[in-house]
Order: sequence, then C-alpha cells, then structure tokens
Amino acid sequence: MPGLHVTDQQTRLFMTLRQTHSTPVAAAKTGISQATGYRLQADPSLPSQKKAPRGQRRPDPLADIFNTKVAPLLRSSPGIRPVAVQNCGFR
Repeated sequence: MPGLHVTDQQTRLFMTLRQTHSTPVAAAKTGISQATGYRLQADPSLPSQKKAPRGQRRPDPLADIFNTKVAPLLRSSPGIRPVAVQNCGFR
C-alpha cells in the first residue's frame, strides 16, 4: 500500500516466496507493490538494519525569533503569505 513502510516480516516472506515464484507474484502474496519487490531484490537487507536518515542539515533561520515574533504575527493575520513573513525584517 502506498505510504506504509515495509516490515522485516514482509521482507523475509518476500525473499522466501521469491525462491519459488516470480517477483510480481511474490510481491502480491506479500502485500507489497511490484516496484517494492524489485527494490527489495536489489537491496535485500532488512528495513530495521538500514541506517536512519540524517537529521537537519542546516540551522533553522527562524529558530531564535519564531515564538516571540513570527507566531504572534501568524496568529494576528492567518492569511499572511510566507514571503511576507520572510520580508518582515525580523532577522
């Protein structure tokens, strides 16, 4: 299903079924898409063993002023555009 992560159990089941069935059939029996089946074939490591994505790569430019200046501005005028918040001269 779109949006759901593949579990370790699904990966193991897919790899077991893949020994006797084609990739589309094994993927269907596992409950994943064909594309995910081909992706699992290319990288057979379990999802729990893959490294987590990196965190935030650069500092948040509004972190210092968000609660004191930006949040009240957003509350006072909810229809404001993001460009207006950036051009308010808070930095």
